[in-house]
Amino acid sequence: PPSSDTPLSSSLRCVPTEPEASLAPASFRRRFETPRLPVMVRHGVGSLMSQPARWTIEGLLSAYAQRSFPVLAQGTTHDPSMCRMRLLDFAAYVQAQHPQHPASVAAPPRLHPAPDADPLYLFEPSIPPELWPDFRPPPHFENDLLDEAVAWHARHAGDGGDDQGGGGDEATDLLSERRWLVVGPPRSGCRWHVDPFGTSAWNACLSGRKLWCLMPPADTTGLGPAGGAPYPPDVER
Repeated sequence: PPSSDTPLSSSLRCVPTEPEASLAPASFRRRFETPRLPVMVRHGVGSLMSQPARWTIEGLLSAYAQRSFPVLAQGTTHDPSMCRMRLLDFAAYVQAQHPQHPASVAAPPRLHPAPDADPLYLFEPSIPPELWPDFRPPPHFENDLLDEAVAWHARHAGDGGDDQGGGGDEATDLLSERRWLVVGPPRSGCRWHVDPFGTSAWNACLSGRKLWCLMPPADTTGLGPAGGAPYPPDVER
């Protein structure tokens, strides 16, 4: 959430904010899920996990410094390119983009000290499984239809279930790539896009700040589910 010294203009405050303690799951489903409306639910990180330090860059470094993670480079085209970096190298890159970053990682000399205008963005669809027992989704999102789809897929694996389900490779991709760990320095992020599988989603900001810009499903600029263009006609980035 934005800090008190950097308030958002009134034109950007169109998504309602609800304290988790006063938004019961039934009320969430009635007011937001059923009518398909966005909402920001404010909660403490401690309500999502028992060991929040494990999910910080420092905590991830202590366990996965040498592990290779996929990193997106937005570039100047509509389709971002992807490379892989050791988490140790990516953390050094993050610190080079933001010298005040708390991670105590010395940037290798090969990293240019000038911050990038469009920094790299770690986007991992295969979160280390040992982290999941520590994470508790908010009760508002416990009824996950994709969990049921994964269970159905597991029961029918090897007996033609993919063909009967009608999803093929795309359905398999959706079920295997539906949870992401995202890490980035200031100015990083995704550009205008439509979810590639056309699903709804929830995001939890575990550290730092993140700004979401949302377009309504019936938008006529080409960003809606029937469109797919990465930008509105008059937006370049």
